[in-house]
Amino acid sequence: MKFQMVSKPRRQKKQSYTYSKYTILITPHMTRIYKACLLYGYVPKEWRGMKAVFIPKPGKDSYDRATSWRPISLMTFLLKVMERLLCWHLSQTSAVQKLNKSGQYAYLRGVSTEAALHQLVSRIEKTLNQKEEVLGLFLDVQSAFSHASFETLCNALQKMGVDPVICRWIEFMLKSRTVEATVVNCKVEKKVERGCPQVGVLSPFLWNFMIY
Repeated sequence: MKFQMVSKPRRQKKQSYTYSKYTILITPHMTRIYKACLLYGYVPKEWRGMKAVFIPKPGKDSYDRATSWRPISLMTFLLKVMERLLCWHLSQTSAVQKLNKSGQYAYLRGVSTEAALHQLVSRIEKTLNQKEEVLGLFLDVQSAFSHASFETLCNALQKMGVDPVICRWIEFMLKSRTVEATVVNCKVEKKVERGCPQVGVLSPFLWNFMIY
């Protein structure tokens, strides 16, 4: 079998040019929309609806219980872009510096599980070398992202010194969400009463701030 390089069709180049042209045209309008949303603490109605997809958790004896499934929130990319912009901003604030200094390792850039394990082993070895005893406490928070109350999440943002404008937008986003789920051809839509979106862009930040 013989392989040879094949040049890309001109149509693809034209499509690439078209996408770039549309990006240039739409960016100023989207910038104004995002700025207005943040300024007024508002999320457009079309962005609020999310679709829940249930993924089975590995290692479960039975999948007859709801806790054996992990709900994943699928949302419009327009909302995800807004969340990403706020994440970029928050990552440059003193709030993230507080998390780093407190020994938080989850969901932060520049640290990892290996770093957390290294610190744990170092503390154990140091204590044992001093002929002392070590006590370790390990906790697993059940349905962490789903059970956090809106009030607790918003209070955590204020406690970390997050800009009130951002706090107001995040509070509105959390409280105005609706989730649609389909199980065995049965579709249900309900307004969310607590928690933050699974696989949401801002959710790891919110969780870190809450347990700080």
